[in-house]
Amino acid sequence: MTDRRQLALRANIALQTGPVGPAFFYGQYTMHSRLAALFFSIGALAAGLAVALSAWLAHAPRFAGGVPPMVLTAVQQQGFHALGLMVVALALWSRGPSRWWLLAGMLMLAGLLLFSLNIYVRSFWQWDAWRALVPWGGTSWIAAWLCLAIGAWRGPRALG
Repeated sequence: MTDRRQLALRANIALQTGPVGPAFFYGQYTMHSRLAALFFSIGALAAGLAVALSAWLAHAPRFAGGVPPMVLTAVQQQGFHALGLMVVALALWSRGPSRWWLLAGMLMLAGLLLFSLNIYVRSFWQWDAWRALVPWGGTSWIAAWLCLAIGAWRGPRALG
């Protein structure tokens, strides 16, 4: 076998067997790996959006008189919990399946929608219909961190 062919074969094996590699696209990983990829992707996008919103809020003429404190809180919490969502994904990838970690990821997503998104909609478009859901977003985040801790304490378990 030529050296070039051996290198290509090794690279292909590494891609298909790596714990964090793109092999889940080939159907070799389970549901928890696909959810981990979803959690990581959404967490990365939410973190980038938090940075973009911070920059926009600093320069938007609409907020020349100052950014409302609830919007600043929403941006800060979004950035922090986006990283938390990425931690959940890394836990799923590195340690294996856990119902607690899957629940933590779902609750982190719920918190992003119920807390941060809800505050943005209220502040930017004055749509106040879901105002009562904001505390549930914070509660979701608290529960998510507890689930992450319980999952770490109990360790990965089979989901079947």
